[in-house]
Amino acid sequence: MQDQLPTQLYTTIDSGTRNGTRAPFAVDVQRAERNDGHYDNSGIFLAQSYLRYQGEKFNARFDANCYLHILDKIDSHDIARVRYPSLSDDEAILSDLSQIRKPTLVVGVPTDGLYPPSEQIFLS
Repeated sequence: MQDQLPTQLYTTIDSGTRNGTRAPFAVDVQRAERNDGHYDNSGIFLAQSYLRYQGEKFNARFDANCYLHILDKIDSHDIARVRYPSLSDDEAILSDLSQIRKPTLVVGVPTDGLYPPSEQIFLS
């Protein structure tokens, strides 16, 4: 594809310069040296390289299975479970919430799928 680009455009994309002057919106491309000592001319954008590096660091530090387990626990958490078998779910939650003696603030997000606005209003 690079062979099909006009020389001036290719120069701008490749080096970020045109006639020795840096183009205002030039994109820097990183050239990678291959194992055989040659350079890979396909190039990747510096931003791509940075994001790849940060992603690899994140994957090395955190285990995705741990996050899935935590998310499962958060999604299935129920403060009224097993505490009040004779009460309905709403009554059990109200009973638990009525024990809170400190001022609280309920902050809601209209697009929240886990706690829709109707439940946020109920909690407040």
